[in-house]
Amino acid sequence: MDIDSAPNNNLICRKLPSGKYRYFYLTDEDASKETADSAASPGIPEKSCPESIQKNRPCGVELKNQTVEPEKHEQSKKIKKRKKEIYISSDKIGLAKSLALRDYAINRLKDANREKAIIEREIALLQQEPFADRYLRMHPGAADLVQTYIRKRNEYLEQWKNAPYPKNCDHPENLIFSTVVPGLMVRSKAEGDIVSRFEHYCVPYHYEEKLVLGTAILHPDFTCKNIQTGETIYWEHLGSVDKKGYTSDSLQRIELYRRNGIYLWKNLLITTETADRPLDIQWIDQIIKHFLL
Repeated sequence: MDIDSAPNNNLICRKLPSGKYRYFYLTDEDASKETADSAASPGIPEKSCPESIQKNRPCGVELKNQTVEPEKHEQSKKIKKRKKEIYISSDKIGLAKSLALRDYAINRLKDANREKAIIEREIALLQQEPFADRYLRMHPGAADLVQTYIRKRNEYLEQWKNAPYPKNCDHPENLIFSTVVPGLMVRSKAEGDIVSRFEHYCVPYHYEEKLVLGTAILHPDFTCKNIQTGETIYWEHLGSVDKKGYTSDSLQRIELYRRNGIYLWKNLLITTETADRPLDIQWIDQIIKHFLL
């Protein structure tokens, strides 16, 4: 018997009085053979069966001191399969370990799938309505207590969005793409698409706001605010990753962010595109829902 032929998820470990462990695995077997053997001596305890009957039993099966009664014997013929215990001897401890690891992996996978289903269900709920709306719906009695905080938070975000800020003045001739916001011009069609989705979800943002990191000065494509927490999150769109030298410069930029406590997929978001693979609007929506709403 090897691990491939042993059944799934059926390893048994029993502790003996001596403190050692004894390993078994459960397998299905056709009960008709055993019931035929038992029919030769109905009503006789199994441990007193003739040696020839005992010899025909599968190796390693533990026999129990119980009488096989004729009427129960007739009923047992109707059972096609039942479980039996096969003892794993000490010289096959490697097999026992392999079965234990496989049993652990199978059950861990089942548990992970259950966790995944719960997470997916919660994400679906989060995407259906904003947290504040969902909270007030579930706790209507708390509305008067938290409305002041929500109003102040919304006022702060609105003031931040409309406040003047230092912008990128380099190469203004490249600002050639219009957006859904009157007067706001951007440097690529993809950036215009991102602006459109920000406006759709009412995400407060600044375009190419000046950011000082140590001795370096950057202008992230977008500086955003999470509408629930007010946390500042930067969004860089890498629109030419298929061009020579562009990727290297982008990686240096990401490393500069990291050295200053701005970490990828925490408070730094990245989108990319190439000439053959334009930016996907659904990807933008997924990022906004996960990090900014």
